[in-house]
Amino acid sequence: GHIVLGEDISQMRVMWVAQGDKLRPLVKYGTKSGSLTMNVSGVSSTYTEDDMCGAKGNLNGFIYDVLLTNLTPSTRYFYVFGSEDVAKWSKEFSFVTPPSPIS
Repeated sequence: GHIVLGEDISQMRVMWVAQGDKLRPLVKYGTKSGSLTMNVSGVSSTYTEDDMCGAKGNLNGFIYDVLLTNLTPSTRYFYVFGSEDVAKWSKEFSFVTPPSPIS
């Protein structure tokens, strides 16, 4: 998976790709490792071999995209991504949100 800042510092986007059946993407997160009490669902889109810059093989799959919002500045968040459809989750990762801008 990959993370990217959202449109402002209180947002973080979590994205990942997977092959197989289309699932309902979900990110579980929180400020304490092992205690991921918040969750957000996201969206999915498809990709095919034709989208992959000349790569060959069975490359059809899904891109999953979940936007975390209302995050607190200068805070470490822990998260996993996956789907409750199959109860399969990534390992736990973390990130630190940017500090508040100086006014």
